[in-house]
Parts: sequence; C-alpha cells; structure tokens
Amino acid sequence: MLLGKLSSDTSQAGFRLALLILLAGSLVACSLLSYDSPEQPDISFVLTGEAEHSPYTATSVPFVTRTLVGSLEAPFIQLPHMQATESVSTVESIDPGCLGARFIRDVTIPDGTQMAAGESFTKIWLLENTGSCPWTPAFSMYYVNGNLPAVPQETRLGATVLPGQQANVSIQLMSPNQAGDYRADFQLVTPDGTLFGLGDSKQGTAFLEIVISANADIDLEIAGFHLCSQNYTTVQITNVGELSFASAAVSVYDSYDDRILFERNWPSQAFMVSAKSCPPGTVEAEPGGIYFLAASIGPVRSKHNAVFQIEACTEENMQGFCVERSVRFLTP
Repeated sequence: MLLGKLSSDTSQAGFRLALLILLAGSLVACSLLSYDSPEQPDISFVLTGEAEHSPYTATSVPFVTRTLVGSLEAPFIQLPHMQATESVSTVESIDPGCLGARFIRDVTIPDGTQMAAGESFTKIWLLENTGSCPWTPAFSMYYVNGNLPAVPQETRLGATVLPGQQANVSIQLMSPNQAGDYRADFQLVTPDGTLFGLGDSKQGTAFLEIVISANADIDLEIAGFHLCSQNYTTVQITNVGELSFASAAVSVYDSYDDRILFERNWPSQAFMVSAKSCPPGTVEAEPGGIYFLAASIGPVRSKHNAVFQIEACTEENMQGFCVERSVRFLTP
C-alpha cells in the first residue's frame, strides 16, 4: 500500500513538473515572438570634394531622425560694435636717380593739328620708362607751361609702368573758343612731388601744339525799318557757325561822305528776337538761330546809300572769336 501510494504521488509530481516546464517554455516562446527588432536607420551619402569629376569617394553616413524633447537654444553672444579706423597713408620717398622717361611718338593730335573752337579731345603720348624704378598709378602728368586755357594741373597715370616698358599717357582737354596757336607742356611727377622731364637731362617736356580755326560765322541782311524813339534800321543776323555770339558792336555810316550815323557797343546779350524790337537786346545768338540788331540812323536824306556794319564776338565784352560783316542799304 505504501509503495502504491508513493508511486502515485511520484507520478503526480512528475506531471506537475512537466506542466510547469511546458508553461515556462510557452512564456519564453511568446516573449521571443513579441520582440521588435530596432528599426534600421536610413543611410544618406555625403560627397567630399567637388561633385563633378571628383577624385574623392562617397562616404556613407547613418542619418537618424530624433525628436527633441523641450527646447535647446544655443547661447547668443553680442559682438562688440566695430569702429572704423582711419587708414594712415604714407608717401614713400623716391630716389630721383632712378627716374627717367623718353618720348616715343604722338599717338593722337600731332603738333600743329587744326581744331574747331570749343572741342573736347584727348591727347595721347607714347612714353618709355627709362629709369630703374617703376612708375606707379600715383605718378602724374604735371602741367608746367603753355598758353592753353583750362588745363588740369595734374592728371594721374592710373597704371604701373615698369622700367623698360612703354605706355600710352593721356590727358583730356578742351580747345579754346578764341582762334590762335596754342601749346601746353607737361612733365612727370612722383607721389612725393619730385618733378622729372624727358631725355637724358630730365628737363624735356611732353607737349602739344594746336591751331584753333574758329568755325564761327554769320550772314547779314536788311530786315527793314521801323520807329522806336526815332528812325531805326534793323538787320537780320543768321548764325551759320557752331559757336554762340554774346556781344556785338554796331556802326552805321553814310557811304557818300563816310559820315558816321550811329555807333553802339552791346557787351552782352546783344541780340533781339524780333525785327520790330528796339535796343537793347536780350539774348545771345545761338548756332542756327535768326536774330536781329537795330541801329538809329537819325534824320538822313531819303534813298541815300548807307552801310550797316557789325562785329559779333563769341564772348562777352567783345572777347573771344569775332566776326565782322557789313551790308549796304538805302535809307527810307
């Protein structure tokens, strides 16, 4: 009986143990089946070097997207206000012994060139640096002598000319309004003010010589007679030149006995815009325009020969380029 009971108890214990083992195995299996493997990160590529024809290879870099919790801000640093500093320029002294220049040729405006009055032009010389130090852009052409008006005193080269090199050196100028022969002489000057000329003596100049043949002219014709305070004769003036006339002098004389009937000088704005106007005038005579001048002839014999003479000048007070013309008429 005892043996039978022990056998029965042992069987029940083994059954319970087997049941426990089976239950534990099921739990382990379920745990394994429910395990989620971590998501594989995306892969992006970063090219080092240039993208096109690059000798470098692509390197794979894992790119993992993360969600930040809260707000992380980088510290902000206020930079101090930058103050502009004044640059102090110093002019280095240049040894005069290393300076030298030689004239090669005129590139523009050969000597004796005839030009119209009031014309803008550029004079260019070809010069050679015969010295041992360079001409820097701060070197200038310096006006030293001449009778050409309105010449800039100093004109920068604007480029470097090394020893042995040749360069075109130019200056912008304006021809004067008055006819005549004009000349202007120039030498080179260093940034520290050392003046040096051309040739072995360093005293020569680069110069220009021009002749102004003023392209200014007028046509005259009698426009009629009318009364102001007394008998006036009026001439019509057509400016057929390229310059304006500012002043004029008028005289009328009897061609029979050379008796002067009228003389008058208008230093500025000498001309009228109407044939029926009376002196003085109010305008200048512009190129291509038609204007009038009137002169008193006083009590003269009717149908008598007379001469109306005018001198018109391009500048006030009878200065500049002047043209003289005359026209005959019969007194009314």
